[in-house]
Amino acid sequence: MFDIAISYPSWFILLCIAGGATYSIVLYVRNRNQTSISSHWLYVLATLRFVFTTLLFFFLLSPFVKKNFRQVLKPHVVIMADNSASILFNRDSLFYKSVFPAQVKEFADNLRADYEVSLYGFDDELHEQHDWKYDGTQTDIALALDELSVRYANLNLGAVVLMSDGLYNRGLNPMFMLEGSPVPYYTITLGDTARQRDLLIRDVMYNKVVFLGNQFPLEITVDANKLADKNTRLSVLHNGRELFAKDIRITNERFSTQILVPSIKAEQTGTMRLTISLQPLEGEITLQNNQRDVFIEVIDSRQKILILAESPHPDIGALNQLIASNPNYQGEASLIQDFRKPINGYSLVIFHQLPTATAPASALINDARNARVPLLFILGANTHIPAFNSLQTGLTIQGNRNNTDEVQPSFNHSFTSFSLSDPLKQFMQRVPPLYSPFGNQYQTSSAFNTLFYRKIGNTTTDFPLIGFMQLNQSKTGIIAGEGIWRWRLHDYMQNENHERFHELFSKIIQFLAIKEDKSLFRIYTQNQFWENEPIRIDAELYNDSYELINEPDVKLDIVSDEKNTYLFTFNRSGNAYRLQAGQLPVGEYAYTATVVSGGRTHQKSGRFLVKPIQIESVQTVADFELMKGIAGITGGQIFEKNQLSALADTIRQRPDIISKSISQKQLRDLIYYKWIFFLLLAIVSLEWIIRKWLGTY
Repeated sequence: MFDIAISYPSWFILLCIAGGATYSIVLYVRNRNQTSISSHWLYVLATLRFVFTTLLFFFLLSPFVKKNFRQVLKPHVVIMADNSASILFNRDSLFYKSVFPAQVKEFADNLRADYEVSLYGFDDELHEQHDWKYDGTQTDIALALDELSVRYANLNLGAVVLMSDGLYNRGLNPMFMLEGSPVPYYTITLGDTARQRDLLIRDVMYNKVVFLGNQFPLEITVDANKLADKNTRLSVLHNGRELFAKDIRITNERFSTQILVPSIKAEQTGTMRLTISLQPLEGEITLQNNQRDVFIEVIDSRQKILILAESPHPDIGALNQLIASNPNYQGEASLIQDFRKPINGYSLVIFHQLPTATAPASALINDARNARVPLLFILGANTHIPAFNSLQTGLTIQGNRNNTDEVQPSFNHSFTSFSLSDPLKQFMQRVPPLYSPFGNQYQTSSAFNTLFYRKIGNTTTDFPLIGFMQLNQSKTGIIAGEGIWRWRLHDYMQNENHERFHELFSKIIQFLAIKEDKSLFRIYTQNQFWENEPIRIDAELYNDSYELINEPDVKLDIVSDEKNTYLFTFNRSGNAYRLQAGQLPVGEYAYTATVVSGGRTHQKSGRFLVKPIQIESVQTVADFELMKGIAGITGGQIFEKNQLSALADTIRQRPDIISKSISQKQLRDLIYYKWIFFLLLAIVSLEWIIRKWLGTY
């Protein structure tokens, strides 16, 4: 059924008829006395011209056809089969590789007579096709279910058949996503709930980052099933050299022990790869979980941060606790009169209420500036403001009368040197005030960058409370108030932690202490990637004016530890470069990036590691309770892997898995129908033929 409608009021059709009639009358009827054509043929020609002209005018109104039709949607049955490696960790691994795929195909073909059937595979994501390789390194059932719900949101999804061992090691519990699902989930249990003979490394506890020359421990959890009265040996190796070994006696059928490796020394910077292995035993279901690789980042040294003050203060304690909580920092606090070390060995020096009238600290400040050591000044009641003004820090306080104001921070939304999280910005609106040196004028240089303004009562001034200045490659920070220890205490009172306080001052310290890269060619990438993670590398190229350019091609060579070479060319992205190298096999890689710019060759080299994901082999006992729960919460049923034909019968017996009829409306411009063109062509052609036949016009 269809209707013809127009985009204009209906009375416009009368105008089309009037236009067609007027043109026809003017052309034929008005001159009927001056022509030899009989009245009969004259009216035939006039009628043809009237119809043709009226139709042309009508199409100027953009007519369209409204068509209503009903569509019958067959119910969809979706089969989701687990492709993770854990499926093969049982005695039936040959069955799952060779027999089970054919059985699933037969099951799907059986259902296709009555339903639309689709087969997907899943591991850490949902796959369009299932290749039955069982090579998934992680399992995320919830993600696969969420993707499925998006794909079939507007379709007649009748049932889902989920085939899995119920083991997931990534994402949410799938039960949370299926509560209240209108679609029944029928589960097929794969794997085995019986414990097999197996020896495995359950877990390894270790520090992800250590410092060069330090010693660090490992805590290794070893499990064994059905291997009572057997002996094995645990080894820890680095570059083929055994660092630790211990014999283990398995005393019962379900054995677990924790072994402490007391000290391993970090001898070289970079990524340290330790291989932990267990001597295999006869009859194990798999040997993949007998070995575990751990990767530890060894860095050269901590950033050394010095706090100098004239006298003890709670602010110093708050900063010391912050520095001690970060493994990348090494803190030191001293009264200025007791400090005797060279200052050029520090990454940042914090002067608390210095200079004072009794401790000008000018010599130390000059030494730090000459060594280009970043400085952070915390001003307070004891700060000697005239001496501070003479330091040329970018901030000058005028009209000080040796008293203080209670001020609160007001965030400068134009600040871009680093970002603060929204929770931190909200927290800073409610912190206790700082005691800031009074001044009727806070003058800043043009290069001074304000993070927070001074807020006195309800009035926000344009005077800085916290800000930064960079002059001649030397950074200076200023906190124009004492009492930051109250912020730390307030953070704990409000949130029962110090996360917001630590975020603020960690970013301040990092911004000041970080050494800027002044090279013209820079490479940015991670040191470590997982085996299922694509390798991404970014690059930047600058001209001599430090403007980003990307006209020259940047080449990249990646060489594996097995001497396999991969050659790439970076893609241009904005003003910079980006490379997606895809996934690479597990191993260590060295890379060299090369570009020629301005007649000079720039090169950057580095290394990265592709780490194996070994989590699938840790848990080999299937979780049928999860599969039972999924079926129960959605109104489905649980079946074993040899009950596929029974499942097909069960699905067919459900009265609610039926075809659905939906009504749809279709709009289409009338001019797109080809027969309209041929109709108009026939009318005008017939008129022309008659006129020629009558020998006129």
